[in-house]
Amino acid sequence: MIIAKSALTKSQMDCKMNLGADALEIQLLSELIDNDNIASAFPNLGECLNMPVYSIHTPLVQYTNSASRLDILIEVLVRSNYINLFENICKLANEFGVVQNKVVWIVVHSSLTSSCLETADKDLIESIIESLIILLEKYKNIGIALENVTPVKYFNKGEFEVCNNFLYDNVEIIKYLRKRMPKFANRLVTVLDTCHAEMSIQFIRSMNVLFDNELIDIPRLQDYFEANKDVLKFIHLSRTVLNGNGIGRHGQPFTEGTRDYIHDVLDYMHKCKEDDCDIVLEVAETDYNRSLGFDISNKLLREELDFFKE
Repeated sequence: MIIAKSALTKSQMDCKMNLGADALEIQLLSELIDNDNIASAFPNLGECLNMPVYSIHTPLVQYTNSASRLDILIEVLVRSNYINLFENICKLANEFGVVQNKVVWIVVHSSLTSSCLETADKDLIESIIESLIILLEKYKNIGIALENVTPVKYFNKGEFEVCNNFLYDNVEIIKYLRKRMPKFANRLVTVLDTCHAEMSIQFIRSMNVLFDNELIDIPRLQDYFEANKDVLKFIHLSRTVLNGNGIGRHGQPFTEGTRDYIHDVLDYMHKCKEDDCDIVLEVAETDYNRSLGFDISNKLLREELDFFKE
């Protein structure tokens, strides 16, 4: 299944479906941050509920005591001042899930490392587990998909922040959550972002040089697929340009000249997953109401998928 990113607007959703998407991943913006009432935040929601929504990506939320850019972290969403926002996201996803009689995935980020499962951050993990049990029990048609992130969270003049969970921490965290929450194990998965993985590989390679090649072996993209294979549900597919940071470099659409990259990703994916893994084309656009980047990327991806069916 090929899934397109879209805002929760009928015009954008129609555009992506008309271009051949099988389903949609909704990217929430500030709607539920600015307005804590779903009906008020999305007055035209009724006309969108019959659209095939596969997943909903949590919105950008800001640290309470930080000047950093907006970020999407599950450890923020379970805080008392954000838990209502998290519940509204779950409620929204559940509405689509009920209409479609399926699970709609909620994509979340985290800056936690797997070491936090046994360290001082354990209380935070317990808070996440407590919140997830309540929300997954209450909203039967949602699931949680934890995504790998980029090692550099923010880079601007005079400001620089790094982030964990850029290697395989999300995999270990989801495996841990499944053990702690066996009732909901099939609703706890990972999503592998290829652009984030490529940026992470560059970062680790640079750090390895800085520390005289004494760090871990440099990971390859296929290593990410191998690490994720037992818990992977879908991927976010796009490409990086140069270091992948910023407009024009991050989450770029595909071109005829980058067809080989699509082929390689599909090869890794099929070798690691016995069943097909769904693909979200998470590509940037200059005009989201025309979505030319998705259009060409979708055509190239389908051609490469046909090759693997032969």
